[in-house]
Amino acid sequence: MTIRLKEVMKEKGVTGRELATRLNTTPQYISNITSGRQNLSLNGIDEVAKALGVEPWELLVSREQLANYKSDSLMTQCPHCGKPITIKATIE
Repeated sequence: MTIRLKEVMKEKGVTGRELATRLNTTPQYISNITSGRQNLSLNGIDEVAKALGVEPWELLVSREQLANYKSDSLMTQCPHCGKPITIKATIE
């Protein structure tokens, strides 16, 4: 599973170069993440989410996906290790 980094960056109007600067990393690293060649740990997801000003769960599922789900939680897989995780979120 790849994270929704490319979609969230587009929604926020942030380029790969800008995000790389915010995270003190290289644009190539950001490109590797968006293409699925590089995975992020859960801590990495948290750091990227903070840099983009979104909740970490928004990098895994869209607000629309969560809103259409019939529960307050959604099962998905950790993009780093593949273990199942439950995402619980309230959309206001």
